[in-house]
Amino acid sequence: MELGIIIYALRQGLPLSAIPLLGIAYQLGALFRWPVELPPWHYIAAIALGLVLGLVTDRSTPLLALTVLLLSIGLQGGRELVLKKTQVGTFAKRVSRVAGFAFSGFFGLRFLPAVAIVGLTTMLLLRKGLTGATVPFLHRNWHAGLLGVTMLIHQSHYFSYAYFVPFLFLNMHNVSAPFVGLMFCIGWVSYSVAPFVFAKRSLVRSFSLGHILAFLTLFTIFGFSGSFWVIILAWFFSGFGGGTVFCLRELEREVTSEKPNLDLWENFGHILGLVVSLTVIGLSGQPLIVFPVAAVIALLTAALLPLSRIYETRIR
Repeated sequence: MELGIIIYALRQGLPLSAIPLLGIAYQLGALFRWPVELPPWHYIAAIALGLVLGLVTDRSTPLLALTVLLLSIGLQGGRELVLKKTQVGTFAKRVSRVAGFAFSGFFGLRFLPAVAIVGLTTMLLLRKGLTGATVPFLHRNWHAGLLGVTMLIHQSHYFSYAYFVPFLFLNMHNVSAPFVGLMFCIGWVSYSVAPFVFAKRSLVRSFSLGHILAFLTLFTIFGFSGSFWVIILAWFFSGFGGGTVFCLRELEREVTSEKPNLDLWENFGHILGLVVSLTVIGLSGQPLIVFPVAAVIALLTAALLPLSRIYETRIR
């Protein structure tokens, strides 16, 4: 649903501002599993409301965004409750996410109630085994530290441009919608294997080199946006750069003082990146500008860890 709604908006010719707005609606849903936690029945109710709206929603961006928000709250919250019972590795999560991206080009409004019905049925079947909050509450661990700030900026670099990658394929190179999802997967394949490519023994260096690579590939996409194969290659190699986010998780384990809440700052980074994207579109009206803006943020991300004396004293 995350990428499918973006491709749908592009196919329907919705305003460019709808792209980050729909993305924000989806990413806001993650905040209702962290830092806000709801009781299981609240997530079920959110999916049920999303189902009702999904049956009547149209191309109206506000109504569509509200439907996406409700479904995102329910589905992401429900997924978190299920994962409390079953441990699933990061690689397995990424593989399932890539599979979802691959089929996202087939998305249409009729899929919204279908997604809601599947999610609702799953939650109802598992409801007796789901344990969570009895009342809504706000988690108090908001500690960021250097690693949390770095995670925030890293995620903002990615989400400031990622939802406009389908624009390149669909609108500029006339790739048919079913194949746009497959094109998007190319960057996520490299993202998923990045931990096996970069040496974990030099985490800071790997993280910085990865984001320098992201900087170069994003400027390449901007400069050669008219060349399909250059975009494909640049998008593929950008995934290796973004995939070095695993270094932050590894470094978190070495923190001996108060550990940062990386999940929280990751969620905030998603929204911050989309706000940057929305601002760029609002000011320039040019979707391609998001790529050099994201490149600059990637370069800033690359510099954070090596230049920080805080890192040297707290982690090394």
